[in-house]
Amino acid sequence: MGEVAVDTETSSLDPHQADLIGVSLSSKIGKACYIPIGHNSKKCIDKDLVLKKLKPLLEDQSIKKIGQNIKFDFIVLFKNGINITSMEDTMLMSYVLDAGKNRHNMDTLSEIHSDHKPIAFKDLVGTEAMINSMTPLERANPELINGSRRKRIARGSARSIQELNTLLKKFSEMKKLLKKMKKKQIMFPNMKQF
Repeated sequence: MGEVAVDTETSSLDPHQADLIGVSLSSKIGKACYIPIGHNSKKCIDKDLVLKKLKPLLEDQSIKKIGQNIKFDFIVLFKNGINITSMEDTMLMSYVLDAGKNRHNMDTLSEIHSDHKPIAFKDLVGTEAMINSMTPLERANPELINGSRRKRIARGSARSIQELNTLLKKFSEMKKLLKKMKKKQIMFPNMKQF
């Protein structure tokens, strides 16, 4: 049996009203993808084609689908013709194991189980503009960005140098966390390729 982590991005927090915007999948540490299907972009992939390709994977009973509050994703995908089978919900697992100890949202679980404090959504606002102001080489190697270049990136994205420095620091922390997770096999150690 294989495993795959699944998450949907939608236009609403109400799964019954939400339009499917994208799907994220991860088959093992360091192997993940995001499939854009409903963004206002020419880079989106045809929704019908994506759903047709994902349907056999997500309906395969021999592959465990893992998600945080996966009932949301189940409803969204069911509305789009996919009936997910063999599901595990990290939120429910947390509740069963630690009912009254803490909250069971993704941010809390990330801090508890991987010693990582996720970036708050409000801190991400403007991040895309800063990233788009960087060259591909700078995105891959942000340590190459010197002081004067940081000023130009901040000015070009209508952000402060402090905000850019915070983004670069968080990026560095995320890279370290991913290395740590890979080394310790924290995420789905028995996951097979699908």
